[in-house]
Amino acid sequence: MNDLNDPNGRDSMCDERGRANSVCARWCAKWRYVLGGAVLLVFVVLAGWYARDEQHRRQTARAAVLYEQLQQVIQMSADTQKKNVQAQVTRIAYKMESQFAKTPYAQMTALVAAGALYRAADSHGAQVQLEWAMQHAIDAPYRYIARLRLAAILLDQKAFEAAHRMLAITPIQAFSSIYADRRGDIFIAQHNRQAARSAWQEALKTLDDNNSMWARMIQLKLDATATDQ
Repeated sequence: MNDLNDPNGRDSMCDERGRANSVCARWCAKWRYVLGGAVLLVFVVLAGWYARDEQHRRQTARAAVLYEQLQQVIQMSADTQKKNVQAQVTRIAYKMESQFAKTPYAQMTALVAAGALYRAADSHGAQVQLEWAMQHAIDAPYRYIARLRLAAILLDQKAFEAAHRMLAITPIQAFSSIYADRRGDIFIAQHNRQAARSAWQEALKTLDDNNSMWARMIQLKLDATATDQ
């Protein structure tokens, strides 16, 4: 209270406020461009993120339409027994994979197209699609499925070593059993009964308890090869 009533005290407080204002002014003069640039950078980053997100949504929507077209082509070929499905499926798959590769629909298209082409007796076309999925699918399960199906095609072609190479990885737990089961199928096709049984036994050990039907199928293979001399 005394300082407020004292003229000298008031002058001292005014001087302090003046010095503070001067320091603030100098600081603002020095850093205003830096602060302005930082704020502008934040706005640019946010705008870029929004633009990319919007572009991804548009790409995904267009990919969904194309995927629906693929489903219609496959359904039509199944209903009418059309034999010229390969060209249409290949065209749609190429467009999807070249224009919308970063969307989930591309990996889905590759697997669906591979199945359709294989059923149409176009093994080469099916392999092309599976190889694309194996290399470019954005989700790991699709890559594992592509390897598994490609190994099955190679097994049909009696390309046993190539089929083994497809499965020569350590998959995630969900695929461990089916990979081991497929390795057993390849070994038995090579007349290697002992290796086949070892693979099937491994498949049983890693199999989920809920897959009782699959477990019975593997056990049938083991039983059949136990008496096979």
